[in-house]
Amino acid sequence: FFVAGNHDEFREADKKAFLETVRRLGINVLNNEKIDLRGLQLVGVDFKDADKKDNFKKLLAKIGIEKTHPSILLKHVPLDLEVAAEAGISLNLSGHTHRGQMPPINWITQRVYHGFAYGMKRLGEMHSFTSSGVGTWGPPIRIGSRSEIVEIEFE
Repeated sequence: FFVAGNHDEFREADKKAFLETVRRLGINVLNNEKIDLRGLQLVGVDFKDADKKDNFKKLLAKIGIEKTHPSILLKHVPLDLEVAAEAGISLNLSGHTHRGQMPPINWITQRVYHGFAYGMKRLGEMHSFTSSGVGTWGPPIRIGSRSEIVEIEFE
């Protein structure tokens, strides 16, 4: 499953072509929607549509999260997580931060993302995991931040 991030949206025409390629590869693109996976709600929001707190709140209300069922939210940026927690999300999965890539940016990202810049954290009843991802932005260098692909197993 896939949701669009900020680097997928430089131009709308490029985004559409990119997402069609992702779909042709057999990857399910979640674009502001919820699907049911045998009782698990998988919710995916587009970066551009969920980048402002009010928009994100309206989007989750429209999607209609069942608070009594487990849910996973795919949201590129780990911001406004209190909105997701209030909506009843069980687990948020994000990226975007690159874990800061190098000092002092890593300290800045921790502050900007309210402590959710990397790793597994908890906000009330909701868990949130932010990956450092595989790429970089700006200079192609990482110091104290490794590229990663995360596999999460549920028991």
